Amino acid sequence: LAIYGKSGFRFQFVKCSGTPGSLSIKKGAKFMLDNRELKAHTIVVKSQTFKLPAYGFAIVTAKDLGTYNITCDGGGAANLNVEN
Repeated sequence: LAIYGKSGFRFQFVKCSGTPGSLSIKKGAKFMLDNRELKAHTIVVKSQTFKLPAYGFAIVTAKDLGTYNITCDGGGAANLNVEN
């Protein structure tokens, strides 16, 4: 948590809303999906699905260039821009 909090490469989800709302990172960089609720949520980034338990997290590698919507339980939550 300290590593990704300092780097800024972290999406925090509260009430299925991602903070920050958008993030730009380099291809190959890692970022954190951080569920800050007492309830589990399903987060989808491109074609990857992450079932995050209450106060759980996942570390994801940005593999493909492009702009992607990140959804939480099927609704829009944030955007990720992966660049060279």
